[in-house]
Amino acid sequence: MDYISYVFTAVLACLAGFLATYAKEKAKNYAIKEDFILLTKQLGTNTEIVENIKKTLSEKSWINQQVWLKKQAIYEEVFEKLLLIKKHAYHQSKEFHYHLYLEREHEYYLSHDGDTWPNDPNLKRDLERKKNEFNERVTSSEYKEEVEGINKGHEEAVAWLMESASINSVYIDERVQNSIEKINIISNRSKVDWGDFDEVEDHIYGVKNAVDNAIKEIKEICRDELKIET
Repeated sequence: MDYISYVFTAVLACLAGFLATYAKEKAKNYAIKEDFILLTKQLGTNTEIVENIKKTLSEKSWINQQVWLKKQAIYEEVFEKLLLIKKHAYHQSKEFHYHLYLEREHEYYLSHDGDTWPNDPNLKRDLERKKNEFNERVTSSEYKEEVEGINKGHEEAVAWLMESASINSVYIDERVQNSIEKINIISNRSKVDWGDFDEVEDHIYGVKNAVDNAIKEIKEICRDELKIET
C-alpha cells in the first residue's frame, strides 16, 4: 500500500511539474503572441504615420515646385516688359541726341564769328544734308511704323507691369513692385516741357537710368527668390 502511494505521489508530482511547466510555457507563448500583436499594431501605426509624413512632404514639395514655376514665369514676363521699356527709352535717347546735335551744330554755324566756318560751303552742305536725311527718315512711313510699334510696346509693358505687380504680389518680392513704380513715376511725360531741350534731356536720362537700375535690382531679387547660383 505504501509502495502504491509512493508511486501515485510520484506520478502526481511529475504531472504537477509537467502541468506547471506547460502552463508557464503557455503563458510565455501567450505573452509573446500578445507582444507580437501589439508590436504589429505599433508598426502599422508607425507605418501610417511615416506614410502621412511622406505624403505631406510630397504635397509640400509639389506646391513649392508649382510656386517656383509660377515665380519663374512671372519674372520672365517682367524682364520681357522691362526690355521693351528699355528699348523705348534708348530709342528716344538716340533720336533726341541726334536731333539735338543737328540743332546745336546749326546754331553754332549761325552764331560763329570766325571766317573759316561760315564761308566753308562744304560744311554748310554737310549740315544741310544731315538735316534733310534726318527729316526724311523721321517722316517716312517705315520710321513712323517703327516708332508706333516701340511706343505701343512701351505703353503695354508699363500697363502690364503695374497691373501684374499688384496681381502677382503674392508670388514675387514686394521690392519688384517698388522698382516698377519708380519707372512709372519717372516715365510720367505730362510734367515735361518738351520745348526745353535740357529738361527733355534730363527726363530721358532719368528714364534710362531708372530702367537700367530696375533691371539690375530685379535680377538680384530673382536670383535670390529662385535660388539661382551664378
